[in-house]
Amino acid sequence: MVLIHHQQQQQQEEEIVRRERGKKGMRVGKYELGRTLGEGNFGKVKFAKHTDSAQSFAIKILEKNRIQDLRITDQIKREIRTLKVLKHPNVVRLYEVLASKTKIYMVLEYVNGGELFDKIASKGKLSETQGRKLFQQLIDGVSYCHDKGVFHRDLKLENVLIDGGRNIKITDFGLSALPQHLRDDGLLHTTCGSPNYVAPEVLSNRGYNGATSDTWSCGVILYVMLTGFLPFDDRNLAVLYQKGL
Repeated sequence: MVLIHHQQQQQQEEEIVRRERGKKGMRVGKYELGRTLGEGNFGKVKFAKHTDSAQSFAIKILEKNRIQDLRITDQIKREIRTLKVLKHPNVVRLYEVLASKTKIYMVLEYVNGGELFDKIASKGKLSETQGRKLFQQLIDGVSYCHDKGVFHRDLKLENVLIDGGRNIKITDFGLSALPQHLRDDGLLHTTCGSPNYVAPEVLSNRGYNGATSDTWSCGVILYVMLTGFLPFDDRNLAVLYQKGL
């Protein structure tokens, strides 16, 4: 039985790799890949369409060797595990995960409006009506995550996407924490997040509440939405952190 399972797995990997070859009509499983939506340190995100339903998806393609070199295997596993339990209209949906010998393919919901960051950078601050609507959705999505025991820990404009209906989708759960990451004092202790959005208590090295620190980051996002500027900003990180404190 183990041998049969291994052979089946090898055939699936070969099929994925075979379909990925060639620039024109490149395919992964039943998904035809298109333009590149974004690139990162260890992979890229591509637009894709399901060959049967013609439904649009975004496929995050991760290079296994880069993941190992950067020592972020646990981070990727955490993101996949987290997204599998989250099903909310304001959280990007993970539909399935495929793998070959060299790559991991995360089939995600396609959000066609881009990042909230780009929207504000190009068009400036939002009206109070727009900001109120998006902030309510952000809080609804974040509250749902907290109810599921998930703390995002990297909420920022770049991780909030906008769909065609001008609704938000929270994405990028690579730094998220789950209940098993809490220490005996019931707090999280890993310092992480983006400098302009991180809560003061995260920098204190005395432990922090994941829900409270996410709420701080939401407040920063609201400030930027309504003013077009970051509340705390400086090229010098030490000075920036002092402003946040």
